[in-house]
Amino acid sequence: MKRFLLTIAAALILLSGCGQKQELDMEHHAWQATSILLTKEDGTVSEIDRDLDLACTAHGGMLTLENRSSGESWEGTYTLLENKSGTAIYTLSLAGEEGHAIVSETTYQDRDADPTLVLNLEQVVLYFQD
Repeated sequence: MKRFLLTIAAALILLSGCGQKQELDMEHHAWQATSILLTKEDGTVSEIDRDLDLACTAHGGMLTLENRSSGESWEGTYTLLENKSGTAIYTLSLAGEEGHAIVSETTYQDRDADPTLVLNLEQVVLYFQD
């Protein structure tokens, strides 16, 4: 009986973390741009070419955007502000612009979910998924 109770207690301890959301971060992902929005001087917003092959990598506070079609790249830095409840928020400096980055999950109607990165700069918002 004692062995049975210990087995149940061990199972409860091991399973207690299974339903919790994993904390997300910018690193450990192969980010690919899905949408890029540009704010014009008159305040209107337009979408930039969806066929742009733009990748984003992050490691150790350094961020790199690479246009795989042209070979152009841009570097910047990021600092974690907050990481809780399945969302990470960062300050961001990229190509001379300041802004924020947010990592979270996009959940679909069928309950599938994809990690999503949003870079919000002064004149552009970039959406990435892994």
